[in-house]
Amino acid sequence: MQWTISDDERACFAPDWAFSRELEAALSDLLRDRKPAKVLELGAGLSSVLLLKYAAATGANTIHLEQAGVAYGNLLGCLRMSNLPIAPVRLCDVRNEFYDVSPFADLQTPFDLVIIDGPRGSRARTCAKAVEFLQRVIGPRSAVIVDDTNRAPEAKLAWLIERWFGENHFKHVDVRDKTFTHRSSTLLNPKSNQRPSR
Repeated sequence: MQWTISDDERACFAPDWAFSRELEAALSDLLRDRKPAKVLELGAGLSSVLLLKYAAATGANTIHLEQAGVAYGNLLGCLRMSNLPIAPVRLCDVRNEFYDVSPFADLQTPFDLVIIDGPRGSRARTCAKAVEFLQRVIGPRSAVIVDDTNRAPEAKLAWLIERWFGENHFKHVDVRDKTFTHRSSTLLNPKSNQRPSR
């Protein structure tokens, strides 16, 4: 099964913030092939719509963190329009550059899929607090998507994550956005197709 985002859903977001169709296809393929039961998305947006459609169809548990702002409001409006739940989307303060995850006890163990597209700003995603958190939620059998790897800090973060489990652990795929040719994402898929143990 493939999960997609409609043109009406895309219209909820500014074009330069929108999840590319190339990454949409790559994420849908990954969901179909790996069937993640636990998904964590840092930086909610249009991709959350696709993930929540997947969760509705499969019973997967998804958590989406987003800081206050235009993107958060746009996402809630889009989810209501599409009759998708808003409860998995958590409004999260940013303190000392990274999300304040202290209120959330369920963010302490590895997820099957982790998507990194927030908080806003490259430095926030690569600060020491972010790396410490990512080491908790990314396990050896987690798939990882790092967005905006056309920028040096995100490219370095993807490189760092790859090396946490050995250089040959992940299958590394760069997904380029054909609309905004300057933008790309990196998909790290473990060569083993097993999901993290519970």
